[in-house]
Amino acid sequence: MPNTLPFFAAPPLSGIGFETMLDSFRGKVSPFKARPEYGRDTKFQWWTNVVASPDLVLLNKSYSGDWRADLDANDGGLTIILPVSGGRSNAFIEGEKITAVPDQAILVANSRLQGLTARAYPQLVTTSLIVQEGVVSRTLSSLYEGAVLSRLALPPLFDLATSAGATFKLLVQTIVSGMHGDRVLERSPKSLVLLIEALLRLVFETLPHRFSHRARGSRLDVLPRHVKLAVDFMHANMHLPLTVGDIAEAAGVSARSLQAGFQQYCGTTPILHLRRLRLEAVHVELSLPQNVLPIKEVALKWGFSHLGRFAQQYRGTYGVHPSVTVKKAQGL
Repeated sequence: MPNTLPFFAAPPLSGIGFETMLDSFRGKVSPFKARPEYGRDTKFQWWTNVVASPDLVLLNKSYSGDWRADLDANDGGLTIILPVSGGRSNAFIEGEKITAVPDQAILVANSRLQGLTARAYPQLVTTSLIVQEGVVSRTLSSLYEGAVLSRLALPPLFDLATSAGATFKLLVQTIVSGMHGDRVLERSPKSLVLLIEALLRLVFETLPHRFSHRARGSRLDVLPRHVKLAVDFMHANMHLPLTVGDIAEAAGVSARSLQAGFQQYCGTTPILHLRRLRLEAVHVELSLPQNVLPIKEVALKWGFSHLGRFAQQYRGTYGVHPSVTVKKAQGL
């Protein structure tokens, strides 16, 4: 992104016609190829607002028509897309189509992002954040030694209706409001950097990925004893049909106290945390080229007895069916 100034804010632009919208992006974001869907260029109405700092490009956009962009980025940045209203956004990640509707966010490493499509019903409003490679690498290395964003296997969809998702959405809204209006974050660039890092940390520390259990100064260090005991018990026994009662007994507290502890310190329930651990274990095993076990056996091995429900939960977390993960691991 050709931004040599500490802060760049283009005035909001609007118009009719797809090509006029593309002209509004030139010089503000990295070049890309795009085309309207269904040939409705002359009826295409749009509104854009681009603001950027050295660490972040923020795009607020509105379209009355469908369109597609083909991308060929090869940097270590992270793209975040939030459909706000009026349609859905699609991302093509190494051949797989990921769809987000309002109250969902797409998260994808730029190096894995091949294309985007916008579907307007009838006017799609989106907020996109392109987090630059430097702040992504800096934040990742502070959390996980040797981690690279492209190898993280980060889930492509973030459910904003969850506790962590609501916090994520609030951070995005804070960044957006601070970079617009009187641009308070332009006068406090350190605050902007801290907000971006907080957003990234929330993603990397909340969503399951390949480096989840290699954290430096893991958040387990700040959890109360009974929650730590519960998490350790889950890790050791996630292949068993555990209940909240089983976990609470191992932690030495009542089921009610366990539920309250997980809600306060983890932003989720014990059962949902256990499911996340199991899904992550399955995902890691299926992603190994040397894995020879069928998907069914791997799922059963890690405590999933209902295979249909497992497949649905897996796709909801990672954006693809388990079979797609296996094919990628095998180079098919």
